[in-house]
Amino acid sequence: MSKLREYLENHPSETQRMLGIESDQLIELITKAKNLYDRHKKQQENQKTRLIKPGSGRSPKLTRSDHILLTLVYLHNLPIAFLRKMRYDWA
Repeated sequence: MSKLREYLENHPSETQRMLGIESDQLIELITKAKNLYDRHKKQQENQKTRLIKPGSGRSPKLTRSDHILLTLVYLHNLPIAFLRKMRYDWA
């Protein structure tokens, strides 16, 4: 578990400030995204011709929920960073 995810689980009131959504909405979003990803991956596996045995290769360092969290943090902070850059470009 990442430190960000651990922090948000211990401080659910901070979820709104950091991500722009409530903690229950975050849990629902992660659940739906995991289900959608599993369905998409299953569809891909049925159409693919495998050369390498399933499960081989390097295991990911981040879980799917951590990927979703980091994406939400990035998207929440992107407009602020963009506006700061614009302010310095105009000066």
